[in-house]
Amino acid sequence: MERPEPTESAAVLLVEDDDDLRFALADLVRSEGFEVVVADGVEIVRTRWRERRYHAAILDAHLSEGSVGAKLAGELHRSDPATLVVVMTGDDAVEVPRGVELLAKPFGTRRLLELLRRPPRSAPA
Repeated sequence: MERPEPTESAAVLLVEDDDDLRFALADLVRSEGFEVVVADGVEIVRTRWRERRYHAAILDAHLSEGSVGAKLAGELHRSDPATLVVVMTGDDAVEVPRGVELLAKPFGTRRLLELLRRPPRSAPA
């Protein structure tokens, strides 16, 4: 996936197809000073990802297209290893790719905010 050049970004890509949870998480993330870009499907995610750089991407493991969130998270991480990629799931059977963070539902907001507050990763040489 071709990406724009790295720049300082305080944006978070939030991928959740449940409207109530997406709105609640977006409000939480915005309250921490991040710009939030929302998406609720695979193709929208890919489009948003190509448009700009993000501080983080937070994805639900199970989207309306099926259990594709973890696979998509791996795709995003491989295209930009310096960006924090997090998969949210309540399914113990979901396996996330190496380098992707797992956030087990239900989770406390403190854990999500701890992840978002981490300094950006350095891209591998």
